[in-house]
Amino acid sequence: MKAFSKKISVTIALLVCLVCMMSMTVYAAEIPLPLDDTYVEGTVSDEELLYNIVLPSDGYLSLTVESTVFSLDWNMYANGQKLYNDDRHIFDGSVEEPKTETMKLALKAGTYTFTVRKEDKESPIKVKASFEAVASNDAEPNDSFATAMTLPGNQQVNGFLGMNDEFDYYKVTVSGAGTFSFDISTFLSLYVDVFDANQKGIKESTITCYSDTVAAERTTELALKAGTYYIRIGRYSGSGAGTYTIKFNDTVATGIQLNKTYLEIEPNEIYQLEVNMLPAGAVTPELEWSSSNTDLLGVYDDGRVRSYFELGVATITVKTTDGSNLSATCKVVIKPEKVSYVRAKDETMKSITLTWEEQEGADGYRIFQYDAKKKAYVKIKDTSKRYYKVSKLKTEKSYRFKVQAYVKVDGKKIFGKQSSAKTLYTAPKKLGATKILSIKRNKRTSTVDYITVKWKKVKGATGYQVYGKEPGGSYELLGTVKETRILLEAGRGYTYSIKVAPIRTKHNITTIGKMSKPKKYSSK
Repeated sequence: MKAFSKKISVTIALLVCLVCMMSMTVYAAEIPLPLDDTYVEGTVSDEELLYNIVLPSDGYLSLTVESTVFSLDWNMYANGQKLYNDDRHIFDGSVEEPKTETMKLALKAGTYTFTVRKEDKESPIKVKASFEAVASNDAEPNDSFATAMTLPGNQQVNGFLGMNDEFDYYKVTVSGAGTFSFDISTFLSLYVDVFDANQKGIKESTITCYSDTVAAERTTELALKAGTYYIRIGRYSGSGAGTYTIKFNDTVATGIQLNKTYLEIEPNEIYQLEVNMLPAGAVTPELEWSSSNTDLLGVYDDGRVRSYFELGVATITVKTTDGSNLSATCKVVIKPEKVSYVRAKDETMKSITLTWEEQEGADGYRIFQYDAKKKAYVKIKDTSKRYYKVSKLKTEKSYRFKVQAYVKVDGKKIFGKQSSAKTLYTAPKKLGATKILSIKRNKRTSTVDYITVKWKKVKGATGYQVYGKEPGGSYELLGTVKETRILLEAGRGYTYSIKVAPIRTKHNITTIGKMSKPKKYSSK
């Protein structure tokens, strides 16, 4: 029995050796193909001619085939699996005019078999290879959830998808709620999918490149809670293979800041509020804007605030919606507009009463007067009224004023723009009395006497006013003239008293001088 067992053991050992020799024979049939871009000659037939290729790293393999046959079939194998479902073909080769074709394949590091064959008689063939490595640093294997590479925060990873590599998986861990981003750049067409810790899809997107010189770029922003997530990068079915870059921004925002925390704007004005996330580099999440008083102030989704037509105070609030519960506020004062229509309501020789257009909601107005010595406008009064009398002025002089409206906020006066400067004048000086020189009748009718009244000229007068009255009546203005005479009609049967006053008009302001002594005329 022992001898029989020994024979059986020897027989099994011989069979194992035979199998190994057969395997070595198949391996030996593969022609080593160096990567030095030099041709290796061979003979092709209807049996596959095999070339063994070893790639030291990820990169691009260039294969050049010189064919002397009409139709040559080829394919690539990795671990016994075809890279192409159907063989590829090289056509129109002949001994007289060999057909040369070069193919560039994106492949992962490893061992490959390149096969060529044809259907008819044996023919010579030449094959050469060259290799261009790529600087990929994605940790292989990373082709499943279980082997997903941990993606470092804020560091670019250079990924590579070969023809025999459909997916790359990455794993990220976030410590708290916030908004994160994934930046991808590629010359490929890719699927980009995000999964939660239970491998349930939460985001699907694609990125397509249409250029050989300009990479396609895509930033995907996600609001995530604390936990583990996966990113899967995959090639489109039938699309090319090659490189891509991916960067995970895991800088979590810990604060939110507006470029203004206090803002003053006028009615019907738009202002753009800008948001900065803290620390620098943190992703800006989706934001929600609101106004404490929508009757005064509105706010758009992009942070533009718009005041309406009333004065007052409102608070703009911006907050995150990704669970990080960050917020910032800006206090907005709708201040008065520029005061308009400043003018004189009344002028005397010693005062000017200013008035202006009232602004609804304004708490008051500040009046400024130009000081020639200081060469500046100085405050003279704050008032809640829409007019103010400026006194103790010099007669027949010019003065410049400005008016500025304000509202009170927390005990502080918030001013609008000053009005344009307005030049106003005090009234002209009051002239002394003239003297009526004569009253003469020119013509008489049965009902009317036509009379001429003459008086003495007053220096500085720009005209004269003539007044008259009947017995028991009051003086009434009979006429205004520039000369020192006037023609009047006097009804028959009365005795009239006549007075004359000089007037002085300057800058459209008139001052009536002293009245003359009355002079009587009887038309009886």
